[in-house]
Amino acid sequence: MSFPHLTFYKSLKYGVCLLLAVALVLTLNACRQAYSIDSSKFPKVGKPIGYQRFLDKDGEVVDLRDFHGKSNVVLVFMRGFAGYICPYCTQQTAEILRAGSAWKEKNAQVFIVYPGPAEAISDFLDSVKDWALDHPVSPPQPALDSVDDLFQDVQALLDVDLKATEALGIRADLAVPSSFVLDTEGKVRFTYAGKGATDRPDVQAILNALDAMGSKDLD
Repeated sequence: MSFPHLTFYKSLKYGVCLLLAVALVLTLNACRQAYSIDSSKFPKVGKPIGYQRFLDKDGEVVDLRDFHGKSNVVLVFMRGFAGYICPYCTQQTAEILRAGSAWKEKNAQVFIVYPGPAEAISDFLDSVKDWALDHPVSPPQPALDSVDDLFQDVQALLDVDLKATEALGIRADLAVPSSFVLDTEGKVRFTYAGKGATDRPDVQAILNALDAMGSKDLD
């Protein structure tokens, strides 16, 4: 006696496993991919950054020049949405968010830039929240009822058409994961471009760059 429904479920299980295997291979290949920057466009220390205007996740314009004379700016580019959510982007963003009050102490406005289609940003932000919930810290943080609870000291920006990524010389499949620190005059004081998907500065390295700015004369 045959049971067609069992055959169907076996086929469905096989299909799901196959899709998961393909996704894993794509992720591993992306992690191994070596990135390179366009040095002719890549921001130079001591000079203004080559791109200033972005859209936030609500479609409002954010102009980095509005922060001149007010605060330092930390600009962190994720890889973006290349058909899947990069787990390293998720973790890096969550760790940056957790530094919350430390950014205020350094008089720094932090922006996370997510290249790719605008509709992908909500799934990415949800993945950041899920990672934070799955990786609790001590002492415990306040309850997270929404993504907005995380993004209190950090703002998410979009690069839908990849104009910023292209202008700054960090175009890859989407973007080379990169970090920039700008002083209150809008001059670049720190740069970091990852050589691969997993190569990113930790939060302390960026905080150290903010600390060091006062002792460096780059004019």
